[in-house]
Amino acid sequence: MRIYALLVLAATLIAYWPVCGNGFVSFDDPIRVTANPWVQRGLTVESVTWAFTTLTDGHWHPLTWLSHMLDVTVADLHAGWHHGTNVALHAASALLLLAALARMTGAPGRSAMVALLFAVHPLHVESVAWVSERKDTLSGLFWNLALYAYARHAERPSRARFAAVALAFACGLVSKEMVVSLPIVLLLLDLWPLARVRRESLLPLVLEKLPLFALTALFIALAWFAQHSSGAVVTTIALPLPFRAANALVALVAYLGKALWPQGLAFFYPYPSELSLWKVGASALLLLSASAGALRAAATRSYLTVGWFWYLVTVAPVIGLVQIGMQAMADRYTYLPLCGIFIAAVWGAHDLFAARPSIRLAQAPLVAALGMACIVLTRIQVGYWRDDFTLYERAIAVTRDNFLAHNNLAAALMRQDRLAEARGHLEEALRIQPHFPDARNNLAGVLLRQGHTDEAIAELRTVVEDTPGYAPAHRNLAAILAQMGRSEEAAAHEQEARRLESGGGP
Repeated sequence: MRIYALLVLAATLIAYWPVCGNGFVSFDDPIRVTANPWVQRGLTVESVTWAFTTLTDGHWHPLTWLSHMLDVTVADLHAGWHHGTNVALHAASALLLLAALARMTGAPGRSAMVALLFAVHPLHVESVAWVSERKDTLSGLFWNLALYAYARHAERPSRARFAAVALAFACGLVSKEMVVSLPIVLLLLDLWPLARVRRESLLPLVLEKLPLFALTALFIALAWFAQHSSGAVVTTIALPLPFRAANALVALVAYLGKALWPQGLAFFYPYPSELSLWKVGASALLLLSASAGALRAAATRSYLTVGWFWYLVTVAPVIGLVQIGMQAMADRYTYLPLCGIFIAAVWGAHDLFAARPSIRLAQAPLVAALGMACIVLTRIQVGYWRDDFTLYERAIAVTRDNFLAHNNLAAALMRQDRLAEARGHLEEALRIQPHFPDARNNLAGVLLRQGHTDEAIAELRTVVEDTPGYAPAHRNLAAILAQMGRSEEAAAHEQEARRLESGGGP
């Protein structure tokens, strides 16, 4: 067991060590760390109080805020330290997953392979290489700690051991709400490998987990309140429910495709303007067929049932039926869900090799080749998170109509006074998404610096009309008008910006 743990740890460090040379990026890192005045204070009474009371960005995850503050207390804004913390959390999470699965299944070799795939699969790079996604690595650590605690509880149930499960679950929830599906996954594990369903009826196992389901209900309600309070929930007018459902089906299959062939990964995948009926239908058929097959396998190959439904259950909170943000899908959403697919694949491959002695000799070379391929691809993907330019240029290269990547790249170019290049990317962003306020606001900034004051004002007025609740446009418009001596108009826009920034709403 120790040698497996060392191999998983070594592979993780080899794959992710280059990330410690990366910098911060402008995609949420300023909000979360580099320009957040509370985080920059480090761990103080005031900042800790803020961490437990803020709903910044539509989330309540105080433990994640505290982890960022601790990093700042120890190493200020040294990017390498912040990245190193993410790597350490990810490595610890992989080792806990190995320990939990090995304890549950009695198969340390297969458990190590699942942990290795979790540790070095390229689809997980976003969760580790992006400082702002600390909530993934932290919540993942507590998720796997809860699995290990549950393995111990299943061996000899007791209130103290179950309390350890509940505590780990609660810590995961205050790191990221996505772990709300843990109680259902524990019920799946009761089927396989713990086999508690065969020893007991299902009802006592459900009743046992009622405290965990109560935590799930509480945090679902809290997440709903936080998202609505921040205005982060996209309305059904802007994105109709049938279109969201269709995209969800396609995304569920796309994640599997990227798991098998992890190419063309990007920090942001824009919603398609339309979805072809054949793609939606084929995705639905594949998902239904896989679900039916997994149910049929429950009696003979329960690992397929557990692995498949682990995937569906854990990805459900972020599949987009309640749409938060502008993305159609995101690599980070696979961080915990893919563990189910890895379990099904590893145990399935083991059975295949066991049933065919003629190919058994190929098992070790294939495992080694797969591990090496993942490490190489992960190191390459880590490099795309080096800085703003590599991150956004890569996204533009591998996706279509990526308005956010064009806008963010333009902002980086503006910081280097490369105004003509920035303007080109902003105009492309607005061609794709004419009502994107960030891009139009940035275009106004470029025009102003190029001496086109009237055009800049016109762009800002367009933003104010299209998106009344967008405070930066009011603030920028106030600054320009004040410089022109139009103080009364400027004061009105400054007042509106302050009202909006204080949470007054549009």
